[in-house]
Order: sequence, then C-alpha cells, then structure tokens
Amino acid sequence: NRSVFALTSLFEPFGLAPLEAAAAGLALVVTQNGGIIESLREGDREYGVLVNPDDPADIARGLERLLCHEGEWERFAQSAKQRVLSKYTWESTAKGYLSLIEQVLSSPRTNLGRDLLPIHSYFQNPQPANDISLAELSQLYFRNCQT
Repeated sequence: NRSVFALTSLFEPFGLAPLEAAAAGLALVVTQNGGIIESLREGDREYGVLVNPDDPADIARGLERLLCHEGEWERFAQSAKQRVLSKYTWESTAKGYLSLIEQVLSSPRTNLGRDLLPIHSYFQNPQPANDISLAELSQLYFRNCQT
C-alpha cells in the first residue's frame, strides 16, 4: 500500500503538514512555491516530488511518478522520513536555538544598545497586510553583514 501526501497549494510559507506526512512514512508531492522547498531540497537532493501548482499535468506526473514506480516511492518516502526525523524535531530545534543563544552570549558586548535590531510590524501584528518576505527580512537584518 503506497499512500502519497499531496499539497498543491499555490504558495505555502513553511509547510508543516508535509513534514508530518513524511514523518508518518508517506511519499510527498508538493508545491514548488514557498518555504516547502527549503525543507524538501538540499543542494541537488530532493526529498519529495516538487510540482508546479498551476499545471495540473505536472501534478498528475508527480503523483504518477510515485504511485506507478515503487522504487521512486520507497526512495522518497524513506529519505523524507529520515530527513524530518533528523532535522525537524523539537530536540534539534531546541539545540539550534541553544547554539544561537550561546553565540549571542559569547559575542563581544560592545555597541550592544546601539546595534539592536528592529522588529518588523508583522511580528507585533501578524496580518496579511503587513506580511514580509524572507528577502525583505534578510535585507532588514543582514544588510550590514560582511560574508
């Protein structure tokens, strides 16, 4: 029995439902638009079939790819489950936050008051009218960073 989870919305900001489905062992057919791509693609490796939600034929091809080819279904189901269980758990999230907090606490405290970052209005009043993109957040918070 090869079940497939499909999420073909036009845009998905993060996509928790696909991660839950992957953790349950389902292969994924999901929109290529939005934050899901960050969760289900790393370099050239994909952990689900990413489809164009504006193209019904592309969605059908994605579903057919998994339902008609057992090897593809198994590969995607196993790799997505493994990725989710290693990267998207409460424990790994907490470790990530702890690491960031330790970095902040160990950094020099000079100019601390002067260099506080602004808080975008979306985080004080999350409404569609004052939404902010990742690109805009990067510009707001990292514009002075040298890489």
